[in-house]
Amino acid sequence: MRPARSSRALPAGVQRHYLGCVGKVANGITTVHLSYVRERTGHALIGARQWIPAGQIDDPVRSLVTGLPPGLEFRTKGELAIDVCTEAFGDGARLGFVCGDEVYGACTKLRKFFEDHGQGYVLRVPSTFRLTLAAGVSLTCTRAVTCLLKDTRRWEIRSAGTGSRGQRRYAWVWLATASPRHHLLVRRHLSTGELACHYCFVPCGQPVLRPGLSAPLGSDGRQKKRLSLARTASASASHRSASTPRSPATPSWSWPHQRSAP
Repeated sequence: MRPARSSRALPAGVQRHYLGCVGKVANGITTVHLSYVRERTGHALIGARQWIPAGQIDDPVRSLVTGLPPGLEFRTKGELAIDVCTEAFGDGARLGFVCGDEVYGACTKLRKFFEDHGQGYVLRVPSTFRLTLAAGVSLTCTRAVTCLLKDTRRWEIRSAGTGSRGQRRYAWVWLATASPRHHLLVRRHLSTGELACHYCFVPCGQPVLRPGLSAPLGSDGRQKKRLSLARTASASASHRSASTPRSPATPSWSWPHQRSAP
């Protein structure tokens, strides 16, 4: 999910809210994107949907003025992500893992969709997200990290890819759950100590490789530059953007040498 700037008067979906791309409150739209990323090769935007606020759909005058189709039903961002991925899978796209932020990680319906289709994912979840551990104990992500990961030797330093200032290194830790296919991947900022929790699903028959699960997260910075261009284009379009050709090959990633976190 990313906001998009718009200079047109009352286009569909536009409302005033904070836009991270401009750093202030302004008129903008929100879109759901799917980007195909392959390490050392590049990335391409292969699907998108515009999110329309429920208030605009329910307002007959606003719907008429903005040209919304009759009978349009409200869809959450998670549900739009399901639509985009369904189309991508139907076109033959093969994805190693799907990554997304908290909006998608908190969507139970989206996670079930991926699991039903045997699609692995690494989705960020809020610190209040609850896990059931192997002992049958239910804890929030924050509580699990605090109680179980006090030993700093469990953390590993790995790079999340190359950024504008060189390698983006974080401390990572892997936590098992009661399910053999579900895991919690936690990233810790080396300077601030800020934590980011990611709920992971590894399909049956696919090996559980921590580097393979963590590395896709490093692509986020590279996608942001492309999405900033896509946001401008989306503001002038009333329909979903056209898909670009994609490779059916499963992305592969590699990791640099690892060492223990101090």
